[in-house]
Amino acid sequence: MSGMRPLGNLVSLEEALRIIDRTSRPVQRTEKVPMWSASGRVLAENVKAGVDVPSFTRSAMDGFAVRFADVRSARANSPAVLKIIEKIFAGRIAKKELGPGQCAEIATGGMLPKGADAVVMVEKTSKRAKGRVAVLSSVAEGQNVIEIGEDIRRGAVVARRGELLSPAKVGSIAAVGIESVACYCRPYVVVMPTGDEIVRPGEKLKPGQVYDVNTFTLKSAAQSFGAEVDVRKIVDDSKKSLMEAICSEESADVIIFSGGSSVGEKDLIVDAVSELGTVLFHGVAVRPGKPTLLGKVGRSLVLGMPGHPTSCLSNSYIFLEPMVAKIARLPEKEKVRLKLRLSTNARLAAGRTTVIPVRLDGAKAVPVFRESSAITSMTNADGYVLVGPEVKTLRKGAPVEVVLF
Repeated sequence: MSGMRPLGNLVSLEEALRIIDRTSRPVQRTEKVPMWSASGRVLAENVKAGVDVPSFTRSAMDGFAVRFADVRSARANSPAVLKIIEKIFAGRIAKKELGPGQCAEIATGGMLPKGADAVVMVEKTSKRAKGRVAVLSSVAEGQNVIEIGEDIRRGAVVARRGELLSPAKVGSIAAVGIESVACYCRPYVVVMPTGDEIVRPGEKLKPGQVYDVNTFTLKSAAQSFGAEVDVRKIVDDSKKSLMEAICSEESADVIIFSGGSSVGEKDLIVDAVSELGTVLFHGVAVRPGKPTLLGKVGRSLVLGMPGHPTSCLSNSYIFLEPMVAKIARLPEKEKVRLKLRLSTNARLAAGRTTVIPVRLDGAKAVPVFRESSAITSMTNADGYVLVGPEVKTLRKGAPVEVVLF
């Protein structure tokens, strides 16, 4: 065991997160994104309306376009009987102007004819013979009418730089006829699996080998956090190979290694990062996931994740998610937190923050952690409980806060 190198001073979870926040630089790159694909993206420009919405006065209801003067006294027992001179469908131009005693049958969204200043809902009318209709209720002037620019005025800012494009924002931009917008590029993340012992699913296992789990969970997690992700081939367990791999990814915002950041003789990522750039921390006072590394090489952040699947994935939610969000300029996501009771005693790590994966069972939080190497510890989890290093014991029935995935 002479080759084992213990981790140095561990940083606290809080300090690790502060370092991540301080060193994660918001992306400056932009690209044009079609409105079809813009939902969930962050705007890189103010978007102004070049047209009024609507661009014509239109009906808000199916009914009859009328002159207010003709229906101001209409009642069910004393209806105003009007002559129908035109039918106006949505998308059609109103061709006739209303005169006294006249109206136009109109669909929702239809263009209001000249002379009309209100719309009577079809439910408030009764059709009569010879192209006439009885209006059974008065309406106010302008009632059920949408004026030009009432929704969006020409020149108004529809969406602002830095805003996250929700479906409603996308719809507003489409409403003013804009086909594409400038958005900030998604963070570019490269996942690099390491280890002579791992092989890709589909290949035949040799004695002592295991299938690569972390590459798949890391790629899935990073994409769900808002990153564009590429996966590279498995990197050999040598410092030279690791350095060459890092140097080949100058355009990456984040390079993630899974495995190779612990204390073994062949855990050489810390050496590779030290030679090429700066190690910001190596070792976090958290369980699972203690041997996590963060470094910086050129413009890229290098994140060394633990090799055990549970540690790797839980650290993705704790460290990678805020890193990607900061780089992507995404607004801070409000995590769903539930106040529950622990279903059983929990094992805590002395002097370290403990992450306890749990599943929900009514008002109870049921720990599902088996061991760091068991991916099912996370498969069966609905969220996790963070227990600070100052807590010595956590007994059955203790109140806990569950952070949902």
